Order: sequence, then structure tokens, then C-alpha cells
Amino acid sequence: MSKEILLIDDDLYCMQPTVDFLTLKGFAVQTARDVPRAREAIRNTKFDAIIADCFMPTGDKDLAPELAGLRLVEDIRSGSHAVGNANRRTPILVMTAGSNREILSRLRCMDVQAVIQKPFLSSELVEMLCSLLPTERDSTLNR
Repeated sequence: MSKEILLIDDDLYCMQPTVDFLTLKGFAVQTARDVPRAREAIRNTKFDAIIADCFMPTGDKDLAPELAGLRLVEDIRSGSHAVGNANRRTPILVMTAGSNREILSRLRCMDVQAVIQKPFLSSELVEMLCSLLPTERDSTLNR
């Protein structure tokens, strides 16, 4: 049975090759291009891992895009009504093109299992993801 992954990224140039590579490696991938769609997916599906961009459209005029990923992680970890409780303990890997020390520090304090800097190689992402899913590590990396 393949692992269910949610990939949240507003950048199609990053998202599509990542989806293709993850699928090739045997993962079942759902996608969301913004926070509202991500919340809906998280509320409706129990995922094995979540990969989220740090900066993305929020759907909320009062929330800056650079804080969208942080807010989404907070919602997931708190089990807020916006996302429900099913994914509170789901491993989260955050992608970021920025190197803002404050944001990176906040992510480390929010029970995010991994952070990967964009641009990255798809193989690096899969290796990091597999490290969060130890039962899949050996079989997936050898495909």
C-alpha cells in the first residue's frame, strides 16, 4: 500500500516535477495550491506525511504570504477546527526558498520534522521524506 502524501505548493514549476517524482517512487500524492485548499484536504484525509511550502497564498487578507506555512503548521499541530485532529501527529516537511532565521527558528519549535531549502533535488526531498517514514525508506530509495 502506498503512503498518502499531501504536497502544498503554489509554484507549479516546483509542484509538478515533485509530484511526478514522488509518484514514480510509489507515493500517492494529493496536491493543494493554497492554504484554503490545503485545509480542506487535511480536514478530509489522514495523510502519512505533509510537504508544505512556507510562503504561499493564504486566502486571508489579514495574513501575509510569508506566514501562511507557519499558520498552517500551527493549525495542524493544534488540531484547530479549520483542519481537524486526524493529522495532528502527521510528519511535516516544510519547503522554503527563504532563509529568514526567525521563520526557520519558529519552524523548529513547531514540531516540524524537516525543512528543505529550495531549490532542491527531487532525490533529496524523497530521501528526507523517507527518513520520516522509516518503514518505507529502504524500498522507496531502491526504486
